[in-house]
Amino acid sequence: MKIIDDKVVFIDDEGNRTELKIYFTYKNQENNRNYVFFYDELMPEELIAGRIEEDGTIQDIESDEEYDELDAILEEYESEQENSKKE
Repeated sequence: MKIIDDKVVFIDDEGNRTELKIYFTYKNQENNRNYVFFYDELMPEELIAGRIEEDGTIQDIESDEEYDELDAILEEYESEQENSKKE
């Protein structure tokens, strides 16, 4: 997976290309890592998170600690979005 033109692009072993929409990106100031939350337009309720590497590729999240951190970030982001809609 790689970010191309503001989309997450996945090309499988057979060369089939799938473009996924970016929900939002996040930079962790403590460890200087960048993350992206994205989804398939056919299933917008199922967000996927990945770590953006320096070369633009996206790596899977593997540690439980990282998952927990990203869940908290997602909750905070969505709460902020909901609050901004009310204003």
